Amino acid sequence: MASVTRSRFLQADPGAVERAITDDVEAFVEAAGYDSVSVRDDRFEVERRLGLATLSLTLRAVDDDATLAFEQESGLFEELSMRYSVEETAGGSELTAQTEFTLGGVAGSVLDETLVRRQRRRELDDQFDYVVHTLEGDGEGSDDVDSDGVASP
Repeated sequence: MASVTRSRFLQADPGAVERAITDDVEAFVEAAGYDSVSVRDDRFEVERRLGLATLSLTLRAVDDDATLAFEQESGLFEELSMRYSVEETAGGSELTAQTEFTLGGVAGSVLDETLVRRQRRRELDDQFDYVVHTLEGDGEGSDDVDSDGVASP
C-alpha cells in the first residue's frame, strides 16, 4: 500500500482547526480541487476531469479517532483511505493528513503511484490552504512538512 502524508503547523487552537474542517466538510473536500462534489448522508461523490476521462470516487466518512476520515466505497483504487488529524503543539496545532492507496484494476493500468502521490500532495496543500484561509485569512504562520519531515515551499 502506498502512502502520502502531509503536515502543517498552524498558529491556532486545535479546536478551531477541527471546526474549520468539520463545520463545512463539503467545502473542505471541495478545496482539494475536485471538479464536482456531492454529499448524501455520510457519502461523498467526487469527480476530477483529466483530459477526456473523468475519474469518480465514492468516499464514505468513517468513525475513527481522527478529526475526519474517509474510505473509498467505490472507484478507481483497489483500496483508498484518507485521514485528517489535529494535534496540539507548542504555540498552536499540527494538522496532518494521510492517504493510503493501492492501485488496481483500471487505475493500475492508467496511473502510477508517483503521479497519484504528486496529485494528492497538491490536493492536501489546497485543503490546508483552505483551513489557513478559514482561520487566519492570509495564510501566515503555517509551515508544510512532507512525510520525510522536509518543509515545502
